[in-house]
Amino acid sequence: MALTQRSEFDTARRLLALGYSVIPSGAGPKGKFPLVRWFPYQKRIPTDDELGGWQNTLRPQLWGIVTGAVSGIVILDADGPRATSLSENAGLSPTVFTPRCANFWFRHPGHHVKTVAGILPELDVRGDGGFANVVGTRTDGGTYRINRWPTPDSLYRWIPSCTRP
Repeated sequence: MALTQRSEFDTARRLLALGYSVIPSGAGPKGKFPLVRWFPYQKRIPTDDELGGWQNTLRPQLWGIVTGAVSGIVILDADGPRATSLSENAGLSPTVFTPRCANFWFRHPGHHVKTVAGILPELDVRGDGGFANVVGTRTDGGTYRINRWPTPDSLYRWIPSCTRP
């Protein structure tokens, strides 16, 4: 079933109610970048009034989330079948299906997690100060769809990396 702009906004509001820093998306050549200056939302969650204002003025077809401590999440962004297979072989189920593959959501561990592209082939980490689209359609037609509702008890545990001696 295709989402409507209204159901996308309702989903954005539900995500906001769960404590996620939700912002409108759809800018850039492919329509996958934030529509608002999003630096402030790396430090605070928007209000319901701000979300409603964006809906009324921007009418976004895509909504995203600022990752990191502000939203309490870290996302593994699998951009291809090898990365998705690796994640699924580790027992993970996608939280969001993306145009290229899938995102897997983890609880933020409470310490800085760097946003890194290409941590492994086809695999990015969206940590503190990062951004990921969640629901809706880009201007180039790519669609994002929630597979598992990201409630606090459905997020995976982020295990810190080992340090070298």
